[in-house]
Amino acid sequence: MTDMKWEDPPPASDRKNGVNWREIAAALRASPGRWALVARLRYTTTASYISSARLADFRPAGTYEAVSRSVEVDGHRFYNIYARYIGGEE
Repeated sequence: MTDMKWEDPPPASDRKNGVNWREIAAALRASPGRWALVARLRYTTTASYISSARLADFRPAGTYEAVSRSVEVDGHRFYNIYARYIGGEE
């Protein structure tokens, strides 16, 4: 028999990977054109997810720009994710 536990799921969260992307998108929108360090993560895909609007909070596509830069912290490689709001179609 499979181990099962009956319970309701927890409420949905605005956080993905420990980051509240909705708050970050709003803050960037409030300061158009300014770059900000928005996260330090173990992977680089987040920058392309922001730029391509695969993260819903950064829609529509083309309104945000993001890049990643490699950093070493305590002998481990991380990526600083920088982003900015560039405007466009709303």
